[in-house]
Amino acid sequence: MGANNAVESDAVANAASPKVVKLSKHMDKVVKLRADAGDYYRQIEIGGRDRLYSLIGEVYAIYYSVMQQDKESSFRDQLLAKLKELQTPVEMSKTAKLSNALVRYVFHADDKQVSIWARAVRGAYALPNRPTTVGEFVAAVHAQDGALSGFKDPTRAKGASTTVALKPSDAVSMLENSGEPLAEVDEFEWIGKQEYRILIAIRGEGDEATLKEIPLSDDQRDKLLVDYLRNKNAAEKAAKVTVDPKIKIQRLALTTAKVNAEMAVAVAQEQLVTAKAARPKDDHSALEHVVKLAKSNFDIAAKALNAAKKK
Repeated sequence: MGANNAVESDAVANAASPKVVKLSKHMDKVVKLRADAGDYYRQIEIGGRDRLYSLIGEVYAIYYSVMQQDKESSFRDQLLAKLKELQTPVEMSKTAKLSNALVRYVFHADDKQVSIWARAVRGAYALPNRPTTVGEFVAAVHAQDGALSGFKDPTRAKGASTTVALKPSDAVSMLENSGEPLAEVDEFEWIGKQEYRILIAIRGEGDEATLKEIPLSDDQRDKLLVDYLRNKNAAEKAAKVTVDPKIKIQRLALTTAKVNAEMAVAVAQEQLVTAKAARPKDDHSALEHVVKLAKSNFDIAAKALNAAKKK
């Protein structure tokens, strides 16, 4: 019990009022934890399970604090950069979970360990009685059937396929009937230094509209807006690419005219070359005029086709 208390992290935030901790301080702690994990690696493998649970508990404490401050994406990006700076660089997806990046960096872990230990961090955070200290995390581990392997991944719905499409109406219904239903917006008040918020209008039985707010972190709101703009721009671009059938027919006709004009130029030039070779002293001005006219027709056809392509 004393050993557990000795490793309690100062990064643990109060559940009711999260402590604001600079990300640089968390990063310094992560770097130190990586060194500690290296020192204890052999002991852990031999049988120091409680020490392992405490180390992962300290990682959980950092995860808890960062999540409470809605800084998940920012801190994850810093960790991914740290992984690339290692003597043996580690590449992880830009969309990797914060828990995975933390475990991979601190414990020099392989994919299997990352999967199990990071899932334990996320699973503990998703518990109804969410641990707020290293000691509480260790107790939660011991309470699981299978210890660290016993935690369920909160990002995966039980028995659900990750490829099943969810209808917007279903999503709204699920949110409305969840444990934390959407908050109705009566009087709008800004929170902190927010620059914008995202509201949803829900249609009532009498066609009245009720404004409600989806609980999103700053990072989630930013991502939602960026994704919306990206999809909107892609749709507009696709709409511009759609060509009217009449214009397609016109372009085909002009392409054919250009090809025919190009062939006419080639034929006229060949006739002129042949005539000059056979009768070098004769007057070939008539054939030269034909070549000039063919080239002029080709230029006209090419310009008409280019203009049609811009429509």
